[in-house]
Amino acid sequence: MNTTQAIVLLKNGTKKFGSIINSELNGTILFIAGDESLFLDNEKASQLIQYIPVEDIESIDTYLK
Repeated sequence: MNTTQAIVLLKNGTKKFGSIINSELNGTILFIAGDESLFLDNEKASQLIQYIPVEDIESIDTYLK
């Protein structure tokens, strides 16, 4: 699974730390909170995916581990 480590700041002030799986699929990013995506296979990761609408995002900061 190809992911990008990121901190996503939502417009409501919530910060989410984790991995972005892809960007802007139908106006939504696919996100897995925490570091779980580094150790999961595709089947388990699909159960943890959060769909975040692009219009709810204030900013995205990516980082390297």
